[in-house]
Amino acid sequence: RGETRVGGLFGVPFEVRGLSLHYLGVFAGFVDELEASGDGFRGRATFRGREFGRFFMRCSGGAPLDPVDGCSEGAALGVTQHEDHEKSL
Repeated sequence: RGETRVGGLFGVPFEVRGLSLHYLGVFAGFVDELEASGDGFRGRATFRGREFGRFFMRCSGGAPLDPVDGCSEGAALGVTQHEDHEKSL
């Protein structure tokens, strides 16, 4: 289990199933599909099976990223959308 932080306001909980993040509660139906790629993971954001966005996740400073455990201590997780806009989780 984990959560995605939304603008520093609140966390959206998810369950990890393989390389997929399945969001819970009012966000059920949203799934992030991950694929290992270099020093991070490429991702597809989906809602009820339909893709609505793509992104790339990696840890700061080149720290290893584990889809279950996240970044090693002291490293931050960054997400880059395909339009190259940064957002923080």
